[in-house]
Formats: sequence, C-alpha cells, structure tokens
Amino acid sequence: MSVRILVFLICFILVNSFYSQDLEVKTITLLDHKVSESSGLIFLKGKLITINDSGGKAELYEIDTLSGEISRTVTVKNAKNIDWEALTYDDKFIYIGDIGNNNGNRTDLRIYKIPIQTYLSQSTVSAEKINFSYADQLIQGKNHLQTEYDAEALMSVGDSLILFSKNWKKNLCHIYTVPKESGDYTLSAIDSFATPGKICDASFNFTNGDAYLVGYGVEPFYIRWRQFGSKASLSDISHEFLLISNSLQVEGVANDGERIFYTSETLKFGSLTYQGELGSIPNGKYLGDMSCSSRKIKVQSTHDRFIFENNEDKMKSILIKNAKGNEVLHCRVKSKRFDLLRAELSTGRYKVEVLLSSGKSIEVFLVNE
Repeated sequence: MSVRILVFLICFILVNSFYSQDLEVKTITLLDHKVSESSGLIFLKGKLITINDSGGKAELYEIDTLSGEISRTVTVKNAKNIDWEALTYDDKFIYIGDIGNNNGNRTDLRIYKIPIQTYLSQSTVSAEKINFSYADQLIQGKNHLQTEYDAEALMSVGDSLILFSKNWKKNLCHIYTVPKESGDYTLSAIDSFATPGKICDASFNFTNGDAYLVGYGVEPFYIRWRQFGSKASLSDISHEFLLISNSLQVEGVANDGERIFYTSETLKFGSLTYQGELGSIPNGKYLGDMSCSSRKIKVQSTHDRFIFENNEDKMKSILIKNAKGNEVLHCRVKSKRFDLLRAELSTGRYKVEVLLSSGKSIEVFLVNE
C-alpha cells in the first residue's frame, strides 16, 4: 500500500471515528533540569536518549528511566542547535532534526546524521548533513506561529525519513519524505491529514510496524497508527487516540518495541513551575474523540472559540491567567456550557481554573494561536 493511500484513510478515520475510553497514562519520574526542554526521544540499545530544543547545546542526553537524571552526554562537534526538535534512528545511524521553524523563514533547515557505533563509543562525534527546503514555501520575513512550514516530528521508515509538519495555521499535518543520504533536497508534501492539534514528535515501532505520534491541542494527545506504510489490506489498518491529561506540553515519544515513553517540557505559569517529566503510555486498545476532557470538564477547540462543557455539574466561575500568572479574564457561569471566543485572548498559553457548583476546582491549559 502506498503511503498516500494510507494517509488518506487515516485522515478519514481521525475525523469520523473517535470514541472515548479511559486508560491510565503514568508519570514515571520528573526529568533532570538539564533537559527541561526535551523535544525529541528515541530508545536505542537499551538507552533512552533525548535532546533540548532551540538554543540548547548541540548534545544528546541519555536519561535514567528510573530517576530521570542524565547518565551520559554526547556532543556533536560540527553542529549547532538552532532549533533541534526531533530524533529518530535506523540500524546504522541516529538522525537529529534541526527542523523547528516557528517564524516560517528559515533557509538552513537540516537533519544531522551520526553513526550509531561512533555515538556508542565516543563522547564527541561528527555528523553528516541532510539539508532541505520546502518547494512551495515563500520566505517573506517573520510569520511567527502562523506558518505551515514548521516541523517537530521525524521517523525512519525503510529507506526514507518521514517528516510531519507542525502546521500553525490549522490542525492539518503535512507529510514529507526525506532521503537519508547527505545532500540538498527540495521537499513537496506527499499528503496531509487532520489532527486534534499540533504534532510534536513521532516514533516508529520496528517490531510491528506501528507509528506513534504525540502533540498538543487543548491537552496533550497520543495517536497510534497500526502497521504504518505496510501492504496490509485497508480493513487491517486502524488508529487509536488517547489524551495525556496528566501532563502539559508533551514533545517526545519513543518505544522499545513493547513499552511507549513520552517526555514533556518544563513550563512556568507565574510563580508556578511545572517540571518536565518522563512518562509511559499504555500499549493497549483505546479510542478517543477530537475534543479533550479534563476530569469532569470537556473542552472542544474550534476555529473561533473554546467550548467548555460539563454534563454532571454546573460551572460556577471561570478564571483565566496568562503564562506570567496575571489574571486576564474572570467571569461567573451558571450553566453546564461556557463559550470562550478566541478573540478575547491574545496569542499564547493560558491556565483556566473552572469552579464547579459542587465546590470542586478543575485546571485546564489552553493554547490560543
């Protein structure tokens, strides 16, 4: 089956066939402060490896899966971390995606390629470079968080690298294939699919052919695609969707063939700090819907508003604070539904405190783009 046919089918399923079931996503440990911006993850030779994103050092970090501490650091001496966002590997090489493009105007997008044997035996390594650009992208100054040409997810499948876009214009992810050989390439999307939010990382399971994606919308989410890119019949292909409601900004996913790991970034809201964490995702069967629920609160994101709903208890008040901890909106509510227009909020991240008539308080985190 071609990747194009597969992606079309997945797009159809994602939009039309989500059902909700609860399964437990577990926090294993908090992450070492050295990887507070963990943004890419692989499990290689028994080691969980991550990177920091934009502005971090050109280094790879091995994470102790019990304590979250850094057990080993490897430096890439001929590389610069402009906006490292993704990690993947095959049987011979590790690939680092310097592919972040929040402003939509980068002309130096690249993937670093490191021999695995060199990585395992040395603390300082050199990398080959795979340079690329997007065929239909026009560079017209900064277009901060409004571009279709940002990306944070990369995975190795067969003789190609698969790149998933982080589309800031809409929840529509574009897929590209990238050759694994060093050189300069111009990429055109092979297809697109609808998502419940922004895709932040991807991982391929070499054992069973499944693909795992993580990202965030109203809440972080996880999607599994069964037998990605296989020649199985269409009836054999299914997807699964799960919210990662116990975390905030999840940007890394990896697997060891059986277990699935994720990492989240450290975020600050005023005087509060939510430290990044290492967690595990249940490797079972689960389906979800396009809306995101936080305990008793269901929050649906549309193009012009956020819709808060609670079928069991009326909401009493809504308090919204920005990333600095400042109050931006506080209103009384006497119903089970509340509509918040996006236009009432500036672009950014917000913490919403919902007080129920029962006296219970629930926190929800929003990203307004």
